Amino acid sequence: MWTDIGNEHALRFGLEPGSREWRAARAALRRASGDRDTRGWEYLQSFRDRGRWTHEFRHRHHPVKQRAWYLRVLASDGWTPAAEHGTVH
Repeated sequence: MWTDIGNEHALRFGLEPGSREWRAARAALRRASGDRDTRGWEYLQSFRDRGRWTHEFRHRHHPVKQRAWYLRVLASDGWTPAAEHGTVH
């Protein structure tokens, strides 16, 4: 499910808006993109990559890049979707 990073609607899977990891991912996205705010960025998914959870974001048309831009940022150490949603699989 794609969600605008500035949008506070709850997600069924992945990052929970307003959570500690949501805030950490937004901060990492700001550092990686050089953007001062994260409006326009959409959260796409979280997935495991080489043993680490990673969050993926997209900007449909970044004003500096003048094109779509996808960025991936590492999740915080120990973060899992199960921990995010209080479930154990």
